[in-house]
Amino acid sequence: MAVEEVADTKAAIAALEHRLEKLTGENRELDTARRDANRATEARDRFLATVSHELRTPLNAVIGFSEICTSELFGALPDPYLGYAKDIFGASSHLMELVNDLLDLARIERDELAVRCEVTDLAELVDGAAAMVSLEASRKAVDLELETNEVSSVLADPVRARQILVNLINNAVKYSGSGSQVFVHAAVADAGYAQITIRDNGPGIPDDLLGTIFEPFERASGSANDDGMGIGLYVSRRLARLMDGDISVDNAPEGGACFTVTLPIADNSTAR
Repeated sequence: MAVEEVADTKAAIAALEHRLEKLTGENRELDTARRDANRATEARDRFLATVSHELRTPLNAVIGFSEICTSELFGALPDPYLGYAKDIFGASSHLMELVNDLLDLARIERDELAVRCEVTDLAELVDGAAAMVSLEASRKAVDLELETNEVSSVLADPVRARQILVNLINNAVKYSGSGSQVFVHAAVADAGYAQITIRDNGPGIPDDLLGTIFEPFERASGSANDDGMGIGLYVSRRLARLMDGDISVDNAPEGGACFTVTLPIADNSTAR
């Protein structure tokens, strides 16, 4: 082998060794960055779960006592104080919803969010969810129109399915104008599924948000003034999918947002 060829071969080997050393160093940096990111994610999830649990206890007390006051269980309250009690109840209930959303988000990130499906009466499910929103609907003079005659029962986790419907109906009431209506309609869809449609009379969803509205921390209005954190829809869709269902959204032709929840019909099904 000529001297020049030997020199070229040594140079090529040296270049390859240098490149290999560089790649090895870059891989070590990537491994370190990945471990740091995983530790940060775990720390965030632990923080969310801990804070959520710690907040629930005092919040339950505030909600319970303010509810007693608003119901005037131990006697009538003067109008100003009754109004204060209702404000406290409303604000603490809203805060509890945010805390529950944070807790569910932490569970989702750790793959700990579970559902237990059973045959569930759909009319009772919708009525129960509407009842939990009725106070706010009454305050805004929003009429809730419920129609569930087409479907008798679904295969779902009743607690989690109610959580989904409460979130969607509450959002519909929030974005509807005073004196308007919110429609909740159940119908039989294809392939053994029920569709529960919740339509409001609000401004609808901005077109640029229709594709991202189910992402964490996205708000339905796109406004920073929205009083939500943008977690509820993300959690709701994850819950629906855990029950072999889904949630979709579109703007209704006549105006307003239209959310559709799909859940398996319980006929000829068994709980799991």
